[in-house]
Amino acid sequence: MKTWAICWSSSGGPKEAVAVLRTATRLDPTLESAHFNLGKALALLGKGKEADAAFEQCFELNPERKKLALAAEHQKAGRVDEARALYQEILRANPANVDALRMMGIISFGEGRDRRGGTISSARHFSRA
Repeated sequence: MKTWAICWSSSGGPKEAVAVLRTATRLDPTLESAHFNLGKALALLGKGKEADAAFEQCFELNPERKKLALAAEHQKAGRVDEARALYQEILRANPANVDALRMMGIISFGEGRDRRGGTISSARHFSRA
């Protein structure tokens, strides 16, 4: 079900996505990605409170995703050190977290260098992702 919802949402149909994702989360409340995508679709429709509730349900099921979301907010706001610290915390707990590796690569690439003085860090993060 969530694949259909993603397709509908991507093709400009967030209302359709919401309907499918609500069904998916009702049938299986443990579908973390369905709650996350429901939050995204609701946000597109301007339903902030409902979106927040869907995201919170997702975050309860996957606390790591909450850290990723917070790190992404820091990064978007230009608070790179705060974002980096959260990504590193995530990677200490789960070295294979593709999202954190990718975002660390973006930070390193954006800086043009890492703390060791080279651009190797961004390539290292991307290759692990």
